[in-house]
Amino acid sequence: DLNQIFIKKSNITERNIANTILLLPYNPEALKDKALYELSSETARFIWNLIDGKNTTGRIIKQVSDEFSSDTTTLERDVKQFIHKLKKAELIEEIPSKNAPN
Repeated sequence: DLNQIFIKKSNITERNIANTILLLPYNPEALKDKALYELSSETARFIWNLIDGKNTTGRIIKQVSDEFSSDTTTLERDVKQFIHKLKKAELIEEIPSKNAPN
């Protein structure tokens, strides 16, 4: 759904090291056998920084498309997959639409 809004979980510590964002959960169990999660691609870092509890998935896709001049159809699929991956890793959570900021 392009109207979904996600926010980073509060139990994640973020470190920027050598063009890589390292995400460290306060509870390492959250990442299923991984103590950290690496965002090393420029696109992944760009998307991560747009997940702020305000941007909808549709707005994130538009901003990534504008930044990287990508094919919107492929980009939409890739962004949705990446967001799903972050959600599955328990790094982000969806904000119910009634709680989303205007």
